[in-house]
Amino acid sequence: MASPSITLVTVTPNPSALGQPVTFTATVTPVAPGAGTPGGTVIFVISGSGGGAFVQPVMGGVATLSLSSRGAACTRSPPSATAT
Repeated sequence: MASPSITLVTVTPNPSALGQPVTFTATVTPVAPGAGTPGGTVIFVISGSGGGAFVQPVMGGVATLSLSSRGAACTRSPPSATAT
């Protein structure tokens, strides 16, 4: 069973423009009394066109997802993203 963790998601650039490449970064941190460097995978769920669910590996407590273009259907800046 995996230890509890907290995942912080950031996006760069922020703000981003329609059609601009964006990178989502999930930083996974163990919750006490857990320790060590988290591994496994993160599922990024991105809203808008070109979005969807993307599984990325966690290496050194960090997972990244780069998209070549922020879709027009994504009206938020930054785009809506969750990671689990």
